[in-house]
Amino acid sequence: MKLLLFVLVIFTLKKYAAFAQEIEPSEDFQYVEYLDPKRQFRMFWKINNPHITFELHVQTTGWIGIGISPNGKMANSDIVVGWVKDGRVHLTDRFSPPYGGYPPMDREENVELLAGRECDGFTIIKFRRQLAACEDYHDRPITDATMRMLYAFGVNDPRLSDLFFTDKHRFENRGSKSVLLLAKQPAQPREVQEDPSLETLELRNDGIEFPVDSTYYKCRLLQLPIFPSKRHIIKMEAIIDQENLLNVHHMLLYYCPPVLKNTNNVGRSASCYLDDALPEASRCQPQLMYGWAVGSGPTFLPDKVGLPIGVPGEPTFILLETHYDNPAQRVIRDTSGVKFTYTSKLRVYDAGIAQVGSTFIGLELVVPPNMESFQISGDCDNSCLDLTLDQAGIDHINLTSVLLHSHLAGRKMKLRHVRNGTELPPIADDQSYDFDFQETRTISPERVVQKGDALQLVCDYSSRGRQGFIKGGFRTTDEMCLSFVLYYPRIALDFCASGPARGSSLRLLGGILGYRNVQPISTIANVFDIGFDKFIITEPRARANTTLDAAINSYPWTKQVADGLSAALRGGPQDRICSGMAQQTSSPRYTTDPLKIDEAYLPDENFCVAPFSGFAKDREGETCDP
Repeated sequence: MKLLLFVLVIFTLKKYAAFAQEIEPSEDFQYVEYLDPKRQFRMFWKINNPHITFELHVQTTGWIGIGISPNGKMANSDIVVGWVKDGRVHLTDRFSPPYGGYPPMDREENVELLAGRECDGFTIIKFRRQLAACEDYHDRPITDATMRMLYAFGVNDPRLSDLFFTDKHRFENRGSKSVLLLAKQPAQPREVQEDPSLETLELRNDGIEFPVDSTYYKCRLLQLPIFPSKRHIIKMEAIIDQENLLNVHHMLLYYCPPVLKNTNNVGRSASCYLDDALPEASRCQPQLMYGWAVGSGPTFLPDKVGLPIGVPGEPTFILLETHYDNPAQRVIRDTSGVKFTYTSKLRVYDAGIAQVGSTFIGLELVVPPNMESFQISGDCDNSCLDLTLDQAGIDHINLTSVLLHSHLAGRKMKLRHVRNGTELPPIADDQSYDFDFQETRTISPERVVQKGDALQLVCDYSSRGRQGFIKGGFRTTDEMCLSFVLYYPRIALDFCASGPARGSSLRLLGGILGYRNVQPISTIANVFDIGFDKFIITEPRARANTTLDAAINSYPWTKQVADGLSAALRGGPQDRICSGMAQQTSSPRYTTDPLKIDEAYLPDENFCVAPFSGFAKDREGETCDP
């Protein structure tokens, strides 16, 4: 009896282990992603333009499905559902109507079943489709934008010959995840992972409780180790405390000047912008070493590129800035930070990181209330790029990846590339920006930016349901318009941005709202204090003592007026910042005319290459490999 029980236990354990063991994909795919938090639904894919091939590995013996959604919800989604039953693989092309719910079949089958099987408790289905939307209304195109991928699976196969509304999934067996299907960074090669020369360095927060606030920027001064010789960082990633996953919004790591007068503050933390407890903070910005934002995964540098550390004469002190978004205002103790993987096997080129976009502090970045769309932009003009290229003695740099960053109102972001007044294809174009998924995007092929070129970041916001103007600033409810660009070879370029000339927004608002002058109500103590409620109208006398915020909220804003304000802010004189670690300029700030684009880029429409329907919906299943 004991022997029988022992055999049963061993059999059960083996069966459970086999059930939980991951199955190898049928080929080497470019990309892989778990769509669910329990890691039961794994999606492999590869791009072979004009097609994309998917292979789904799902821990169930029932039906499985994925979809492309406009917003992460079921309504108006393009859906594929498949299952393996009685030795045959079935695949169906479906859509969800505007009201959501059960997805009926498409009129055309525009997905091609390639293979499928059930194996050790997993259902595996491989299929392909075109990147273009081949059926009007029901299919959704696959683009460079953030794609909201739906996933769902049932514990049983459909009871009849097709999936019906009665074949429901459990509540926990469905969800959505934002994914970059076309611009995702490939996984690090296995031979690099196993390189014995690789070492790691972690730079973390101190775990000390800090003041409870809905938004808090914490700065910590740290020192890099002393290396015997130059090293190259080849992988950068964030380490987030599990209990603070919902609070750590972004982290920036800045270089500090090579020599600090007071090193007693090394290891100390303080508010970045509200006090003087850490005076080094202002001296270390904006010389960026690494940037991470919520939703972003590891950043792998190209094979021939590394971020240098341990270079004699270069900074050894760094500043870790962490933005905590804490709407519940709970007590937080946090040791999150960043992790670098580096090597003594130097690569060909040193990499650099530059911030490109809008100078976002204060009232120059403004978004009117209750607008579906409002655009602002920030330029990196050719005068800045030419200066830094000349200083380095080269005529171009190569852009390899970019992270786009705005806040809650951000809906679309595009990094434009202009050469001699003609716009080239965008470096990055996300028409479906997701605040909770700010992933580093691979630029493929790498983009050459040469002397005479300019960059422009365009941000499109929706302020639906928001009262009062949204201003530029550090709070999550404020807005930013920035991109973090990784490039090589490294030059003295850290921050290249622009915004409307100081005072432009207040002057233009005066013309709309009918005031001639405004004054601050009191001294503005810090950047968090800047807001339209802090200004009062003084002229004309009939409007005196009305706060600017109240005047804005009482004004009947229309799309026409808002579009006019956007055009005036973008088309007027621009205050520019051009700064770098070794730049020989008397001042990094100057004012110029706006960037002129004579010929805008018109993208080619992506059509189906041929009629793409009529594929067989089922085929014989493959065997389960031992």
